[in-house]
Amino acid sequence: MRTMNRSIATLAATSALLVGITAHASEDASTTFPMGRYQSGPNIMIFHPDGTFLGTTPENEDWVKGTYTHTGNQITVVDTWEGEAIRADGGDCVGKPGRYTWVRQGDVLKTTVVEDDCAGRKRGTDGVSWTYLR
Repeated sequence: MRTMNRSIATLAATSALLVGITAHASEDASTTFPMGRYQSGPNIMIFHPDGTFLGTTPENEDWVKGTYTHTGNQITVVDTWEGEAIRADGGDCVGKPGRYTWVRQGDVLKTTVVEDDCAGRKRGTDGVSWTYLR
């Protein structure tokens, strides 16, 4: 009987530990920005591991380049180059940071503006859903 109680206690402690580890891993995964290629309509955004991003089309016509940093569920983007279409659409956000929250559910990444003085970028980013490209 004592051995059985000890086994049950060991099993319970191991289960609690595994639940704690799993919960911690889930928290870490939800705050690690999901780099990769995403598409929304004709636009493709690529977030590289080196902290740079590229906005392009399926025909490889680049429309924006920049850098990003992330902390928790927030990402800050700074355009370093913009194509003519961006500048014509109220752009010239070069050097101006924009801060957004992000959430990824399944293959969909969605961003919501926190603060961005660049109206053109905000229009193209706030509330937009991007589908992960495999």
